[in-house]
Amino acid sequence: MEREKIKKLILEKNFESARELILKIESKELSKLIGGLSNETGHKNFYKFIDYLIKTEKSKKRLIGYHLIASVILSIDIPHLFYSFRKAIYHVKEAIKLEPKDLSLKEHLLFVYESPDAKDFLSKKEVKKIANEILDKNQDSYIAKTTLKDLEKYEK
Repeated sequence: MEREKIKKLILEKNFESARELILKIESKELSKLIGGLSNETGHKNFYKFIDYLIKTEKSKKRLIGYHLIASVILSIDIPHLFYSFRKAIYHVKEAIKLEPKDLSLKEHLLFVYESPDAKDFLSKKEVKKIANEILDKNQDSYIAKTTLKDLEKYEK
């Protein structure tokens, strides 16, 4: 099965062979696959693999997807690693740089910020600005509204 083969290759740090197998997989499926394997094993090699892909990728669309996968792995699957939330925020910011008008990327940044450990790596001022920017274009954004309410609670 491809899943088990990819898992084995990544755990063995045979990233180039794993890369060749995943190139056929669509972004959403890849996110589920790598995220699932990372969650299942809790092994940092899955983040290292995504980081390898980021360094070798030329396609902007795939690069954005890789950055998002990296942020999820770091913030959910291996949050215990030193500076995992700082790195997760970095990856979302890199995705935003590639596609600055994509509100879903900015919402993803707010999602990562929701973790208590991430609050040290983004200023409240920056978060407030991002949330307001999202709401200017999408008044229904639940994460932006919730983030602003939470910030107001803590400012009082």
